[in-house]
Amino acid sequence: MSFNNARRSTLGGVTASNANSRASLGPSRVSNKPMERQPSLGRTSIGGGRQSIGGARLSMGVGRQSMGPGRPSTSGPSRRSSAYGAKNTSGKLADPRPLTDKGFQNACMKHLIRFLAVHDYDHSISLKVLTQPTAKEFFNILQFLLRMIDPHFTLGPNPQEEIPVVLKRLNYPFTLNKSVFASVGAPTSWPHLLGVLSWLAELLTYDEEVLRVNNSSSFDDKGLQDSKMLFDYLSKAYGRWLAGDDSFTLVEDDLAMQFEARNQAVESEIDQLRDQQRALKREIEHLKSNASSLGGLREKKQILQSDLEKFSNLMVSLKKHKQGLEKKLNEKQTDVETKERELLSLQHEKVMLTRQRDSQELTPEDVERMRQEKHMLEESLREVTAKKEEVQKSVWEIEMKLAKKAEDMERAVRAYNNGAEKLHLIPLGAKNSEGVDYELSLNLQAARPEQILRNDFKSLIKPALRKLKDGFVDKIRGIHGEVMALQEELDRAEELRSDKQSQLSELENRLKKFESLYRTEQEAMAASLQEKRDEAEAIEQEVQQMKLSGGKNLSKSQATLVALKSEFEQLQKRLEMERQTARDIIAMDIDLLANHKGGVQEIFDQLLAKLTQVKKLTAEETPVVMPAPAVI
Repeated sequence: MSFNNARRSTLGGVTASNANSRASLGPSRVSNKPMERQPSLGRTSIGGGRQSIGGARLSMGVGRQSMGPGRPSTSGPSRRSSAYGAKNTSGKLADPRPLTDKGFQNACMKHLIRFLAVHDYDHSISLKVLTQPTAKEFFNILQFLLRMIDPHFTLGPNPQEEIPVVLKRLNYPFTLNKSVFASVGAPTSWPHLLGVLSWLAELLTYDEEVLRVNNSSSFDDKGLQDSKMLFDYLSKAYGRWLAGDDSFTLVEDDLAMQFEARNQAVESEIDQLRDQQRALKREIEHLKSNASSLGGLREKKQILQSDLEKFSNLMVSLKKHKQGLEKKLNEKQTDVETKERELLSLQHEKVMLTRQRDSQELTPEDVERMRQEKHMLEESLREVTAKKEEVQKSVWEIEMKLAKKAEDMERAVRAYNNGAEKLHLIPLGAKNSEGVDYELSLNLQAARPEQILRNDFKSLIKPALRKLKDGFVDKIRGIHGEVMALQEELDRAEELRSDKQSQLSELENRLKKFESLYRTEQEAMAASLQEKRDEAEAIEQEVQQMKLSGGKNLSKSQATLVALKSEFEQLQKRLEMERQTARDIIAMDIDLLANHKGGVQEIFDQLLAKLTQVKKLTAEETPVVMPAPAVI
């Protein structure tokens, strides 16, 4: 990788010849004064690098930047580079990148993760790690990136002092304070360090792209080759100009020689193309003259293709036939080998029998006797075989019956155990077990029938079940008695409720009568009161007339008026007393009716709850009929 396109500020001074010239992105011209020695980073490979326009690998040395003093200036202060922005008030170059922006940070982290993953970074890396990394993680990433520049680079024990020097030699355009390395993950430090890592990743990516372009065959096209030649010419001329040499004759001669070589190559290529054109024309004329034989050749091609297809089908069928014959041949060979082995065995047996016969001294009578014995033995063998088959058949039938009985016993035992579990008889500490192990299990490998059941059913479980049954029967009888008593009490309560209901109906009827009587008397009292009011009004009118006509009967009328008022007040008092009495009677009847209804409902609820409890207790205490296990 080279530094030919890396952005940086010019560190040299401004001369009288370039005071009014354009700002350069390249380094200043080489000073005639000796170069100052740079501090070492701990390894000699990080020393001064070579200056190169194109190049192979990026050097961690000085590069194109001049570390010595520039030429003395006669025209004022040194010029500044505008590649990264203006300097701030302290004289340091301000970073124009939005390092504190979260979106920019996320983009830098994603690009860095992608770059590290592509280049086989040997530590775990993720957005979570890069959001607030530790100092160790930051130094690991930085050392990995720097080792891509110098494989032998290693951070020393004091990286806070080494890293700024390395970045300065790499022409990093901004200055970092040493304090940012003391707290790497701090919000004020990490954005600047992330900018350093992102800058290194972009620099390495650019270096790889330059190497790829220089090493690839992308300049094969004529236009690209011309661009490369022009680029090389400009690079060499610019390098000589930067070196202080304003003569470009050699570079121009080199470019002219390259163009002449290109022209000769093009002319040679044109000659070759002309030869190829003439050859193609001759071939076209030859093909046009032989165009009449095309139909025959096509027909011949079709015939050959048909023959080829037939031969292919024939080959396939022959291969199948060959495979069938080979299979039959193998089977025959196997049969032949088997027969040969059998023949050898029979021949050997024949030789042995012949020797045995020759060694024996038998008379014809002995031979006849042996034949008879053989016949008798064969008859006995057939009889014994027949008896054996009958016995095996009977044994098989018995075994089937035993297997069926065993299945029946297993089903019975399972049903018994399920019923016992429902009745809380098993396991041993169950509610109704009373210290007896009611659980049954089979031992089908037992030698005797009484050992098939692991527990003694007849002498232990059956008496305990009978005793438990008797206890349940007694409990059920007692519960039935209680139920009958409760039923009688419920019937009595129902009769009492009916009586109280009839009394309640009677009281309601009386209440209705009282209300009707009250309304009637109230209407009569209201009518009488209205009459009295009318009479009083008539008397008052008479009094007024008498006052107007004279005072003859004034005293008499006043006495009559007072008597009528007194009678009217007494009538009002009596009406109010009767009204209050009727209200008290109705309220008393209503209270009596409500109390009676509440008492009847409470008694009925108590009886219903008690009856429900008795029924539930009866359902829990009632035993389930269990099938007794069959005993063989």
